[in-house]
Order: sequence, then C-alpha cells, then structure tokens
Amino acid sequence: MHDHSSWNSVEHHVPTNSCVHAGPAGAGVATVVGMLVALALPLQVAWAAAPVPAPARTTARPGTLTGKQNRLVDDLLASYRPYACCSDSLAACLKQDPVCPLAARLERAIRRMVAAGLDKTAIETALAQRQATMKVERPRATIVLDDRFRAGNANALVTLAIYACPRQEACAKLVPDLHREVTDGRLKDKAVVGYRPFFAPGNAEALECGRGLYAAAYQGKFWPYLLHLCTERENLQRPTLRDWVGQHGLDRCIFDHTCEQPGTAAWLEASRKEGLANGVTTAPAAFVNGRRVQGMLDLDTLVDLAEEEFERLAETPAKESATIKWPGHEPSRK
Repeated sequence: MHDHSSWNSVEHHVPTNSCVHAGPAGAGVATVVGMLVALALPLQVAWAAAPVPAPARTTARPGTLTGKQNRLVDDLLASYRPYACCSDSLAACLKQDPVCPLAARLERAIRRMVAAGLDKTAIETALAQRQATMKVERPRATIVLDDRFRAGNANALVTLAIYACPRQEACAKLVPDLHREVTDGRLKDKAVVGYRPFFAPGNAEALECGRGLYAAAYQGKFWPYLLHLCTERENLQRPTLRDWVGQHGLDRCIFDHTCEQPGTAAWLEASRKEGLANGVTTAPAAFVNGRRVQGMLDLDTLVDLAEEEFERLAETPAKESATIKWPGHEPSRK
C-alpha cells in the first residue's frame, strides 16, 4: 500500500513553569508544567511521520430535475470527455459495460451542479478545475502535518490538508462537516484530515484565536475546542476564547501559559508562511494528497474528489508507490 502521508507528533522541550491551582480547602497546589519555547518548523518536511473566499454552494442533491435541467445534463454528457478511464464522450462512457467509476461519478457531479442552479458555462468551468485538481502528474505541495491536528484514520489512503480559520464563515461551516465525514461519514477510513491554521497577519483577534487552537492541541483537545469555536464564530474574543477551556477538559493554567509562549506565535506564523508558499491566500483552501483543489470548495465536491482519489489508489497502489515521489518524504506505512 502506498504511504500517502504519515504524521508528525512534534515534541517541544522547554523549561518548566509553575501554575498554582486552589485546592478544595483553598490551599495552593503547585503544578509544574512544561511549556514550549520559540521554535522554527522546517517548511520542507513533506507529510512527515505522524478554499476561495466565498465558495460556490453545490450541496443541492439531485432530485427530480425539470425538463430544461435534464436537457442541460444531456448536453453536458454529450460534450464532455472524462480525463481518465474512458476517452469517449461521457454519454458514451456511461453506456459501456461495465461503466468506469469515474464516468458514473462525473455524471453525478454534473447532475448535482445542475440541481444547484449552475449554468452550462459554470459547470464546464468546474469540470475543467476538477480535471486540473486530479491530474496525477501535477506537482504536490510541501505540507507539514502534525498528529495533534488530525481527524480520521491515519492509515487512510487519502489525506485532505486544509488551511482554515474558524473566524471565516466558510471555514466555520466546512470544517465541522468535513470532520464528521472522515470520522463517521462517507470518508470514514478512506480519508484523513490534517488541519493547518491560516490567519491574516497583523490581526490581533485572529492571532489570539490561533493561540487558543494551539494551546488546545498542546493538551490533546484540538478538535473539541475547534468545533466549539466554529459554532461561536462571531464571539471569538480573548475573554470568551479562554473561558471556554473548562468545557473541554482543558487545564486553564496550562492553556493560558501556552497561549503566551513566543513559540506558539512562531508555530502559527510557520503554518501561515507554509500556506503562502503553497499558493494559499485566503481560507479555506484544501489539498487532496498534496494537490490544490481548484475552484469550488463545498463539502460535496471535496468528498467527491476524496472518493475519486481513494478509488484510483485502491486500484493501483503498487504502481503509484513506484512512480510518485513526494518531496522530502520517506514511506513508512505498510
């Protein structure tokens, strides 16, 4: 099996600090807490051990299409040629026995976009962007993944790296839905999500939000805390960010101390600069096994791309392992 991404659980060796908690009888109990200091993460480590400001909405499920919509579907099926598995028109590919999986998947995608109200030009553009995204020979981005920010099965064939900020409306909607898909939905055991914080520079509130995310991850509670923040997108100020820690089993003293460490800000800045190096300018932005998702970044499109990648790799894992070399990556999973 080809190793698409192993994960890196970064250990930080730091001096100790003392946090004092009031005991039941008011006595002071000193707890020695090891905290992180400034660090600079190497941005050339690719998948080490361990989208568009207003994405188009194409989550409408294809139900009963109107006559006009069905004619549009037929027109697109007759004119579009899949980028793999079949060299004929999509309409002709669908008549083959057996029908190749990609042809059936593309037909469903077209029907979904038609049902969502997209016109022919928009759908043709989306199909071209999908082809550009899934081009096998396309260069992969260099991304550092940290196991503390992972959701889903680490051994999944597909890695979805997502640069995001819970302060952004699109991120606050997409990220929880994607988390649900990889943990208990359509992508369970097929794909794993690696979250990369991406915040606008010079924004004090954004930086405070990022500090909170890192502090939660430091205590192993990143996803519960992030999912909470996504439900409180309009309320992400310093007092509330820190008042919520108790709801998720986080130690407030450790949380506060981690937030204030210079290394926390350095880690967030490294993540942001990595995103910029990979062409990310706004959040959310997603990568499927290192390939940047072009165009629409709604949930159904992202799930569809991940399932397509899973099907492709499940059929040709040996060939993939022999021909694709990931920058700085040494396969380790079996």
